[in-house]
Amino acid sequence: MTTHATANKTDAGNGSKAICRVSNLLRSPSPDPRRSPKNQAPPAMTEASPRIQSPAESHEPSRWLRWIPPRVRAFFSRGDQICLHSAVSADALIVRLRKGLGSVVWGSHGASGYLFGTSFHVCWATGMFRDSFAPVFHGQIVSSGSSSIIRGYFSHNRFAKLFVSVWCGGIILMSVIFVWTIFMPLAGLGLLWALNGMMAIGESLHPGREQKILDFLQATCDANEI
Repeated sequence: MTTHATANKTDAGNGSKAICRVSNLLRSPSPDPRRSPKNQAPPAMTEASPRIQSPAESHEPSRWLRWIPPRVRAFFSRGDQICLHSAVSADALIVRLRKGLGSVVWGSHGASGYLFGTSFHVCWATGMFRDSFAPVFHGQIVSSGSSSIIRGYFSHNRFAKLFVSVWCGGIILMSVIFVWTIFMPLAGLGLLWALNGMMAIGESLHPGREQKILDFLQATCDANEI
């Protein structure tokens, strides 16, 4: 009698444990087997998680500017402002720049440009030829007591920008007027890509010109970027 009672208690205990396990499994959320990990929804983004900007949200040219080659568009753009701090006074800095900008000789590469008061323009050139599409640093010397600050940005030669703007404007205008000929718009687009190719040749022959100009300014003016 005692044996049967013990067996009944054991069976009852095992049965209750099994029922608890089944109920726990039913309460716990299980992943849908029909959905692969790739198809499952990503976790909700919290405020602390960084937000990655999609390519569609990035700055893109308008629909009409997309027809203009990329280097031609960048030719009319203006770079971010750059500030250099020098321990040299403004007057001594002008003297140093005037000496350094005239150091380009035949067959060598170096900084070339001119000063007009406290304003100056520097490009990286060679004594044999000049690239009108080369980047130019437009700077301004500001006195700060016994030291000085150089503020400037990278752009291109202003006369070259004026010529290219008139040239490109004429091409676009003629292409719009004679768009019904089909040949004229295609010829205008070909001329724009030819100009883009000329700019690409200059970049391939003299890569890293902007960094070389900054290195020249830091070495000549004893300056550091801030």
